Amino acid sequence: MQMNSNNQKPTFDWRKFKYENIAVHVKTQEEYDNFMKECKAQGFAWCTGKEADMPNLWPDCAYDMCIIHDNSGLVKKGLHYQRLGFWKDTGYRIEEFANFYFPKDYQPHNSNSNIPEEQIEFLEKPTTHTLKLEECFCEAVVTGKKCFEIRKNDRGFQPGDTIEFIPVNNGHPAIHVISNRRYRITYVLSGWGLKNGYVALGIEEVKNYD
Repeated sequence: MQMNSNNQKPTFDWRKFKYENIAVHVKTQEEYDNFMKECKAQGFAWCTGKEADMPNLWPDCAYDMCIIHDNSGLVKKGLHYQRLGFWKDTGYRIEEFANFYFPKDYQPHNSNSNIPEEQIEFLEKPTTHTLKLEECFCEAVVTGKKCFEIRKNDRGFQPGDTIEFIPVNNGHPAIHVISNRRYRITYVLSGWGLKNGYVALGIEEVKNYD
């Protein structure tokens, strides 16, 4: 996260909040109110469909209130809340609201800018990862039946990164149409029963890939 020269606090990274396992701890009613206003300005809403600043949910957890954004598809997309200990136990990184700077000149996701939302989200040049994939899994990935990968997180996988698969058969080069396709990482999940150091990657094919 980028440091802000005015107050030496890092600027809050909304992209990471949206796609990574981050829980924001708002330990006072005032922090909760301010964070919800920021979320609303960025176009986030509760998983129930209600706007971020309505209703006031802070009393449900009080000092232990932590908020996440779920984009995995495992539960309903949007903002969720739970107690601090719950998110710690499920592998989320806890970030203190008070430790961050929230600029007022950011580009909200729901603005009237001419740049499409999906283009704003991936303005940073993504990394392309070349990964071997056993031939027995290739067809399931190509047809969309297998839309995830379990991988050792030794490459710093990030949402928006792309993957080029190299088909192999018992480690030896194989021939498959997947080698002519590219896939985008849509979600990175850690914890939740995964072996330490491993992640589950949500993937989707990049349709207009030459």
